[in-house]
Amino acid sequence: MNKKKIILAVIASIVVIIGAYFGYTNLNKKVITNYANFDTDKANGCKIDNDIISIDKGGTYDVSGSTTNGYIIVNTSDDVELVLDNVNINSKDNAPIRVEKANSIKITIKDNSTNTLTGGDNKDYGAVIASNSPIIIEGNGTLNINSSKEGIEVKNNDITINSGTIIIKSADDGINAGGDGGLITINNGTIYVDAQGDGIDSNKDLIINNGALFIMGSAKADNGSIDTDGKYQINGGTVVGLSNAMLQSPDADSNQKTILFYLDNAIDANTLITLSDDTNNVSFIADRSFKTLTISSPKIVDGTYHLYTGGTNTGKLNYGIYSDGSYTKGNIVTISNMTDFNINSITNWFGNTDDMRGQPNNIGGLIPQY
Repeated sequence: MNKKKIILAVIASIVVIIGAYFGYTNLNKKVITNYANFDTDKANGCKIDNDIISIDKGGTYDVSGSTTNGYIIVNTSDDVELVLDNVNINSKDNAPIRVEKANSIKITIKDNSTNTLTGGDNKDYGAVIASNSPIIIEGNGTLNINSSKEGIEVKNNDITINSGTIIIKSADDGINAGGDGGLITINNGTIYVDAQGDGIDSNKDLIINNGALFIMGSAKADNGSIDTDGKYQINGGTVVGLSNAMLQSPDADSNQKTILFYLDNAIDANTLITLSDDTNNVSFIADRSFKTLTISSPKIVDGTYHLYTGGTNTGKLNYGIYSDGSYTKGNIVTISNMTDFNINSITNWFGNTDDMRGQPNNIGGLIPQY
């Protein structure tokens, strides 16, 4: 190696050491350490004006701090990653995260961080996280979404959730793949949705592979906990979905069993509900009354199950669902003069299907027609 190459190698080593020391292992990373006082950095792909951060180049952007009336706009042909690190964005008249264009957008919830996004009232971007590009959400922190319209909306593209604790409260749909639709894939994470529209709505497909999902949909006749126009599979995880109206069945080629109930009478809010076969149980508490119920869990196998209200569960209540507890029985629920619910297929329906205004379809269940 000649002298020039040795010098270049030494310089490169020094750059790597300095970068590691300050945490800049990605040369494309930009750090927005204080949202409200962030300096203009247009040359590196982002600038700020009146608490509006504009990103026009690809890379990874760490965001922390807070604003009472600002938002982030992404407009680039590149891949962009937003790392949320205890950020609090309140946008009165826009989407706190607005993706006009990107090759892809990843939202990483930094480990042990708690982040809150509030707003979403915009004619063209009516969601807290609104995107025209595919979105991936992951990380081991918490993301709270409080929306005056939709929670998360992606038009004509896919939504993938790999991990994280995501809490959505919205005045319309909670998670929506709108426009011509897209594939919503949930691979893991804890997801809690309290929606005044559909809890999860895909104009194409929905695949749930794992995670803990507690989904509350609207009482409106044309809304439910889950609503898809295409494929709908539950392959793993714990899924509890409830509403007062629409009830949709997963596809019969799902890899995990699901039980769907249309109750004779609504169950009041804040009631302990338990599905049990005397060996395993799925217990939950809802923040609102409901009349339709979807339960899917790896604990559900062929056999006879009962549904109970009341009683006690010794487990830990985490965003609606109990885990690792034993159940002491309360009052048994009767549905269409039945108390024994025999499970022998992937999708299992119980209740007065006439009330659902539905008709049989090719996925082994009923979808209401409105």
